[in-house]
Amino acid sequence: MQRLGVGNYTLAAVVLACVSSAAARGAPADRSVSDVLSFADFSVVGSSTLVRTDDGVSVHLLTTGLEPGAYTNWWIMFQHPEDCGFGPGLCGEDPGDFTPGGPAHFGFGFAAGHIVGPTGAARFASYMSEGTVLMDDNFDPVVVFEDARTAEIHLIVRHHGPADPGRIPEQIHTGEFDTLGLEADVQFSVHPAPAAAGLVASTVPEPSGLLMAAAGACVLVGAVWRRRTGCGPVRKF
Repeated sequence: MQRLGVGNYTLAAVVLACVSSAAARGAPADRSVSDVLSFADFSVVGSSTLVRTDDGVSVHLLTTGLEPGAYTNWWIMFQHPEDCGFGPGLCGEDPGDFTPGGPAHFGFGFAAGHIVGPTGAARFASYMSEGTVLMDDNFDPVVVFEDARTAEIHLIVRHHGPADPGRIPEQIHTGEFDTLGLEADVQFSVHPAPAAAGLVASTVPEPSGLLMAAAGACVLVGAVWRRRTGCGPVRKF
């Protein structure tokens, strides 16, 4: 059974060291820190650190509040956030953003997987180089990761149920999308592209049908609209 331990801290150190080395050869790295939020109640349960270079992107995600069991972490990429339906920082709120071959150039890919113990805490670390092939919304591996500097990147933590000794490799290395639905997505973190990192709600035209939390309908968390009580589009991941 795979457990969190010294190996995970070592992996995170190696990933960040590789990114630092890459940054030294080119433009300075872009680093962003974002809250990890629970899909259940939008509470803050952790944080993620994303580092972008000219060659790729790395993530180190620390989270809590998980039930014991098997989990995976996924990259969600919107490579042209300026073409998302509601603009940069709001990718994924318009269902059209997921259209295969669409203007937002959506793709997703596996980042990491672990077995989480009774503490409910987990660390995920991963690196993706430019040129990596991602899946589109039809699960076809046809999307090429083009530019680490400009993509809007979402991170998803997905629950695969209690650890099953006979299925652990599948539970922590695949999405099990054929058997698990959206309810398996339990936490998320959002990193807008650096150019949009300063985006605040007041600068974004309010999407039709979406109301601010003060109106008692929807909430705005981490610069991303999420469905809560029936308003707005339904998230895909």
